[in-house]
Amino acid sequence: MRVLWLGHFTPYPARGGAPQRSFNLIREGGARAELHFVGLAQRAHQPGPAQVAEAERAIGTVCASAQVIDVRLRTTRSGKAWALARCLATGRSYNEMVLVGSRWAREIERAFARIRPDVVHVDSVMAVDLIPEGSRVPAVLTHHNIESDMMERRADLDRSPLRHLWRREARLLAEYERRTASRFAEHLVVSELDGERLHRLAPAATVTVIPNGVDASHFAARTAEPADVSFVFAGRMNWYPNESAMARFLAELWPAIRARLPGARLVIAGMNPPASLLSAASRDSSVRVTGFVEDIRGAITGALVYVCPILDGGGTRLKLLDAMSLAMPIVATPVAAEGLDVADGREMIIRDFGERFVDAAVVCAGDPAVRAAIGSGARRRIETTYDWPIIGRDLAAAWDRAAASGASSPQC
Repeated sequence: MRVLWLGHFTPYPARGGAPQRSFNLIREGGARAELHFVGLAQRAHQPGPAQVAEAERAIGTVCASAQVIDVRLRTTRSGKAWALARCLATGRSYNEMVLVGSRWAREIERAFARIRPDVVHVDSVMAVDLIPEGSRVPAVLTHHNIESDMMERRADLDRSPLRHLWRREARLLAEYERRTASRFAEHLVVSELDGERLHRLAPAATVTVIPNGVDASHFAARTAEPADVSFVFAGRMNWYPNESAMARFLAELWPAIRARLPGARLVIAGMNPPASLLSAASRDSSVRVTGFVEDIRGAITGALVYVCPILDGGGTRLKLLDAMSLAMPIVATPVAAEGLDVADGREMIIRDFGERFVDAAVVCAGDPAVRAAIGSGARRRIETTYDWPIIGRDLAAAWDRAAASGASSPQC
């Protein structure tokens, strides 16, 4: 079976949630089908021709072929402003308008003609309109998040005038998700919760859970704890749920933890930390912001407890799965744990942001038995549910069903 993976981004380097998920699914899918990748370059991942060529080479090693279309998407401030002006003028969502372009549409049409796929795997709702007009190839759609739901939550939490823009985008995205759902034989979501969210928009959609995962052999369970009392959070720090969570954690919860554990330290590890976070850390000698870390395993296992105080976003958190695979004891908010097959007191400690979160973090840091129980429970869950080869088998089965269904993906 020939599968064409069509992405609005190119997942190499495989850093951050969506690139990490997509690269691993391509690797697993490429081991089970004749998989061809076609995706767009983005400045954040491939800033120049050398990086585009390297991404094409790296992805080509895990599937039958790879084509990275070197386009300069409007990701600069001026470009984003231009796309925003167009979406306001046309009444369409920003996520639709940012990918409008004729040159890469022609490249994708040629790729369809060359590959003649049995199934098209569309990587996120932003790429839906990249399917050539009139295509009748059965297609599946990956949802890294239910984008409209995530945008609605962002609007609910934002108290600035921007909340009106987020609310508009949420409404338009929901309309777009609803309108395009019937074009796909199957929708692949990261969790049962996201499946429920999608079904509220499109009750007739066929939904399959293909969860986020982790390389359990690479993220092997740690065998020793550090001697000092230390906490860690890891994630891409210019992703707004991570940035806002850690800003609030430093301002509201960390002082209370330090009052009860005076020698405690906090490490915030992840690329692109904003200036505001660096400034806050510079005023507190107990906090270290690392920026990008080549091997995140050491940054995570170098701490006693992993904290995840996220209050926003969607999908599931891959860095949380990394920490689980490393057998880290985790204290997380309910939002952070959303969509994962975990239970409070079994794979992690789940507490609301606030005093109860502080209490749990302090208790976990002070009790080796609690840490051991939570860490071993987390590792068991990874081995039975979230190892990438397990997930790859389910992905290949979804492609088989789509090909057998004969469902088409005509333009709406």
